[in-house]
Amino acid sequence: MFWRKLILTILFILVLAVAAAGLEHLYFVKFKSHPPVKWGVNFSQYYAQEKLGLGWKLAYLETLDRLKVKRLRLMAYWDMVQPDSPDSYNFSDLDWQIEEAEQRNISVILVIGYRVPRYPECFAPQWIKEYDSAGQRQARINMLKAEVEHFKRYGNIVAWQVENEYLLKIFGKCPPASRDTLKSEVELVKSLDSRPVLLTTSGELSTWLQEGTLADILGISIYRTVWSGYWFYHGYRIYPLPPGFYRWKQYYINKFVDKVIVTEMQAEPWAPGQSELKDISWQEQDKSMSFDKFNEAISYASKTGIDEIYLWGAEWWWWRKIQGDDRFWEKAKEVIRAGD
Repeated sequence: MFWRKLILTILFILVLAVAAAGLEHLYFVKFKSHPPVKWGVNFSQYYAQEKLGLGWKLAYLETLDRLKVKRLRLMAYWDMVQPDSPDSYNFSDLDWQIEEAEQRNISVILVIGYRVPRYPECFAPQWIKEYDSAGQRQARINMLKAEVEHFKRYGNIVAWQVENEYLLKIFGKCPPASRDTLKSEVELVKSLDSRPVLLTTSGELSTWLQEGTLADILGISIYRTVWSGYWFYHGYRIYPLPPGFYRWKQYYINKFVDKVIVTEMQAEPWAPGQSELKDISWQEQDKSMSFDKFNEAISYASKTGIDEIYLWGAEWWWWRKIQGDDRFWEKAKEVIRAGD
């Protein structure tokens, strides 16, 4: 195992060096032409409602009916699914979202577990604080099992995403994570349903190996401009990576995983510090996601060689639209409709 990891790490370093040099063709590899992209979007009830102050059902239906999406990634927030006690579940909001998608022949990736998308990443119900570590762990297992057993009746769910960037320790407010825990959760889900299991990781800050060797599908995030609060690099940071960086990483991880997709392609701003997007000026938002940057992100994503990409920011596009700026919404509509 040690030597295997060492060899893979050395290979990964070589991949990064080649990708950083922008080389997409070497004598031993010739990539196919860039495949057409099948676009999808993420939608978070929590983010639309709590962070942007939207009527989330209207925003959701507009996303389905106006953008004409064919692929969605939806999130099961633990504190929304099991808000009051360990003995009761409330699946009604997610049932409604999945059923509305099903009526429109829209496929769904459902994110389940403790850690799911949107900061602070981990959304534990208040009652869990009364339990010791063993009790909390059992409650998580019970929650995962209940979610799969309930939602597996929906035929338009095409994959279970178990946790979200679970092993990424530098982001989010979450308890310690381990690969063994993640592996046990993957095995639990697989024992309950035959659909593929998706695991996610950072496109830039991970080798992809820990997740890729456990998953059927690997989902990665791609961010171009982010806010860093670290003292050694405080402010906006632009990742100086060519699209070939992801193309090469996909090439080497495909030895272990059936498929690689982009589950989060940045298409909304990154607010500085602890600010909320709705509370900062459009000028500040433009520093990480102006309309030009939005167009550049779409073009960049289409050159990664990954053919299934879920855009991150549909709730924000709608928020900007109802504030009087529909450029992002209309451009997203054009891109998504052209992809199918």
